[in-house]
Amino acid sequence: MVSAKLSLGQILRLRQVDDPVEVICYSGYRADESPREILIEGERFRVEEVIERKRERRGRRIYDVFFCRIEGLIVCLERPGGGSWKIKIKESR
Repeated sequence: MVSAKLSLGQILRLRQVDDPVEVICYSGYRADESPREILIEGERFRVEEVIERKRERRGRRIYDVFFCRIEGLIVCLERPGGGSWKIKIKESR
């Protein structure tokens, strides 16, 4: 029996919002400069486009926040300095 690969949208709907995700980044001038791929539930998804990048201060922590297009979805990847990456869907196609 062959199991069908789940889409990113399907995987994200099944996960808890705060579950960490592994993000593979391009490291140029600075470490983890720009996300290139995410690994989630054993599946690898390519970042098609980084739409926006910003740094946000939330209390005492500074977060790296990226809005990216992956499989046609607009997702928000965010990470507090040195912490675990989180992902959430912002909008679809």
